Amino acid sequence: MTYLLILSLCAQVIIANMSNKQETEAEKLLQAQIKVECVVYSQDSLYSNKLSKAKSNSPKPSANGSIQEMSYHLQAYYKIVSNRLADQIPMVIRCYILNEFADKLRIEMLQLIQD
Repeated sequence: MTYLLILSLCAQVIIANMSNKQETEAEKLLQAQIKVECVVYSQDSLYSNKLSKAKSNSPKPSANGSIQEMSYHLQAYYKIVSNRLADQIPMVIRCYILNEFADKLRIEMLQLIQD
């Protein structure tokens, strides 16, 4: 019984350490992704499509056309970035928290049992 208790405590420590490490790695990747989004870039076809939608949603052109045009561009790019981040954040979480964590945990538990 004592061996199982020690094994359980060791497993809990390993899981906690691995969880913290995976969370830190995922957070770094997400921060890098957000930093990358500071560089204004999008595929031309995707950007053109979003820009057309932004312009079509506008009620009427204003007297100050250049400000209105900039507003269309910002709306289009904001939509692209928000969609991109909405897709990528769950993928990062799935990758680091679920897949990699499960693989590393399996290896660590087998190593713990063998020791």
